[in-house]
Amino acid sequence: DQNMLSSDMSQSLSSFEMNSQFSDSCNNFFKAMNSLLDQHAPLTQKTISFVAHAPWFDSEYKNQRKLRRKAEKKKSKSEYHRTLFEEIRSETTIMANLKKNQYYRELLEKNK
Repeated sequence: DQNMLSSDMSQSLSSFEMNSQFSDSCNNFFKAMNSLLDQHAPLTQKTISFVAHAPWFDSEYKNQRKLRRKAEKKKSKSEYHRTLFEEIRSETTIMANLKKNQYYRELLEKNK
């Protein structure tokens, strides 16, 4: 909670003592802040799975996905942008399916 973090920071800083050595004061400050961060916002581990490059993922599809992402960022601005995003999303999905189908069809033909 943001209020608790603010309160704990204020309490920690109010009891903070400056040492005669500037570097010691800096180290103590950083230790106190790191301790607060560990308490209020601990690091979490995330597992990122590797997805092999899809063979049908070409430059045309990559550009279509870029268009979709740009449209997605604007979709909340107006009804027009929302409709545009939905159209581009649909086109992107259709393109992906067509490219997958074409790739596997050619692969099956090649291996007959």
